Amino acid sequence: MISTEEFKQKAIAKHEARFNYDSCRYRGSTKPIRITCRDHGVFCTTPKSHLHTQSGGCSQCLKVILKATLKMTREEFISRAVAIHGDQYDYTLVNYRGTRSKVKIFCPKHGGFMMTAARHIAGRGCERCCFERFQRERRLSFWEFVEAVANTHGPYRYDYQLENHINQYSKIKIICPSHGEFLQSVANHMRGHGCPTCSESEGERRVREALMALSIGFLEQHRFANCKSKRALPFDFYVPEHKLAIEFDGQQHYEASNYWGGEAKFEQTKRHDQIKSRFTRENALTLLRIPYWEMDSVEDLVLDALVTTSNHTKKVS
Repeated sequence: MISTEEFKQKAIAKHEARFNYDSCRYRGSTKPIRITCRDHGVFCTTPKSHLHTQSGGCSQCLKVILKATLKMTREEFISRAVAIHGDQYDYTLVNYRGTRSKVKIFCPKHGGFMMTAARHIAGRGCERCCFERFQRERRLSFWEFVEAVANTHGPYRYDYQLENHINQYSKIKIICPSHGEFLQSVANHMRGHGCPTCSESEGERRVREALMALSIGFLEQHRFANCKSKRALPFDFYVPEHKLAIEFDGQQHYEASNYWGGEAKFEQTKRHDQIKSRFTRENALTLLRIPYWEMDSVEDLVLDALVTTSNHTKKVS
């Protein structure tokens, strides 16, 4: 686990002088800390959220970002991208049409790739570069792996049952102290994926906190009478003012697992997801699906969806 001083250095590298860390004590990437925003005062967040969001976890900064994003031009998008990524990419071919639209970005090593503007200004870049960085460390001993994941999940978050040597494709047995055993690839675990049950609840918590920070009215586990299988299906969140439904999709939405009830349960989950997608499409609602691997971008994705639906409702009205 990194020290408090190392966390402060990372935070300052990310946010420069926007925050004061005198009252902060680092105890792990998901343990709450107190930080002082120089503009808005003291707030609580997690180190992981602070290092991976534009707002740093400050709810008032998030409101400022929302207002600024509504008016962002192509030049402003490129300026923000350069501030985050430096001169790593070429933005000559960018046709900016909003943060949810995909833009073409050029990597000097691997060529052009498409990515949503929101993901890019949230810190994501060329996936092939990311994969190559991991491949350089693909052969790991047990202790090398444990040391590597301690920086991501904390040193005592999980217990592991491993072979002597593993690579990024290995599926390993991981033990969550709260929810028991689950299987996950080394690559996904090192990227920050963890217990699927914890992930689901953590993702929903972050959606809830983002909406509350913006003083947005919302309903949880909201059901529409006509959106049903045998009975009405719940949406994780619904924002009536924006006609926006939000689903945080855990690992069970993308692959079958005995942990979640096997193949039959996976097929049922896919059917329910299709029903929800069709219902929102046919009823002029916007559906934001946040996959579990986008955990670190939850706030940005929610913010971007609110911006888009706000623009849409203004046009309609």
